[in-house]
Amino acid sequence: MLEKLRPILQKVCQRTERAQTKAKTVTLKIKYFDFQQTTRSRTLGQFVSAYEEIYPVIQELLHQPAFPPKAVRLLGISLSNLDIVEDEKPGKQLTLRF
Repeated sequence: MLEKLRPILQKVCQRTERAQTKAKTVTLKIKYFDFQQTTRSRTLGQFVSAYEEIYPVIQELLHQPAFPPKAVRLLGISLSNLDIVEDEKPGKQLTLRF
């Protein structure tokens, strides 16, 4: 499963790089053959975006609390709790014509 997660994580890291953002929460979603699903996440103390920073977290999440007990049909990785700086300029007031 780790081999299948590597290219997924590479795509996630490319997207965060393009968006110039980092995240504190890493989530691993596991969907089983019987359509049940499990979500495992970890919130870190610092923002991360690099493959080398996130991959060890994914490894831990896959095995905690235990390795998936049944056949897996889909794996997913997401990042949240993003470090996004909002534009501090006030927005323009829109006018609606009635």
